[in-house]
Amino acid sequence: MTEIDFDQYSEQSIHFFSRHVPSLLVKSLQLAGSEPTLVDVGCGDGHLVWALSETDRIPSGSRVFGVDISPIRLRRFSSLTGFQGIMADEHRVPALESGSVDLAMSTMVIEHVPDEFGHVSELARLIRQGGFLYLSTVIRRPGAWYFRKAPDG
Repeated sequence: MTEIDFDQYSEQSIHFFSRHVPSLLVKSLQLAGSEPTLVDVGCGDGHLVWALSETDRIPSGSRVFGVDISPIRLRRFSSLTGFQGIMADEHRVPALESGSVDLAMSTMVIEHVPDEFGHVSELARLIRQGGFLYLSTVIRRPGAWYFRKAPDG
């Protein structure tokens, strides 16, 4: 596997922004409570939290965090959204206590991590009992996960 220079990637790859918020995420947020704690793990520049904010989906009084390994992305996240960024990798977010999150989000991240089970385990650790997880990937074809993880794929 090729080593990735995340600072260089962060400087050169600014992600697109859209106000579209998937209906399943909207429903999860509605069920998460009146002043939920939200975390976007692998937040990048903050496009997801920005879309939620721009469409008035984040209730007043909510605690919102973005987690990323890139300080460049976290600066963009905080600047764009006004919420706190936490520097950590996708496998361990020590700044947040177990069971402290009502809704954990991770979009277009799992296909990039070396240990997807570690990533999902950390998301599960963060979520309170009865909380919600919104996880998505760009891998949408049957069998795509096998080919991504295959030794020759």
